[in-house]
Amino acid sequence: MNERPVMKIFADGRGPSPDGHKPAFAWVRADGTAHAIEERDGITSNEAEYLAILAAVEAAPANESLEIATDSLLAKAQLNREYRIRDVKLTKLAGQIRTVASQKNILLRVSWVPRKDNLAGRLL
Repeated sequence: MNERPVMKIFADGRGPSPDGHKPAFAWVRADGTAHAIEERDGITSNEAEYLAILAAVEAAPANESLEIATDSLLAKAQLNREYRIRDVKLTKLAGQIRTVASQKNILLRVSWVPRKDNLAGRLL
């Protein structure tokens, strides 16, 4: 059986901050060939993490084996079904992530990286 090469994408999000930064999320391919940043009012830091992952999956080509690296242990564990998702908004976003991955025939794995190693965090 031939295995697909893994495309690695870093994803990160931030919620509202006291210093006035708007909530935002970003993703970047490990090879630096593509990235995106978006600000969005009214989202939490967890929602921002999920939205970064969703945006990365939406931007990935079909039929890929995709590793999304995040510095959120919660997002990693919830999306890998290690933890139950209790928040209704996160449940909906997780469903969207899984649906897009399925429709595009993407094999998706979410991994954890330390914050200092998350390339997407540098975009925020």
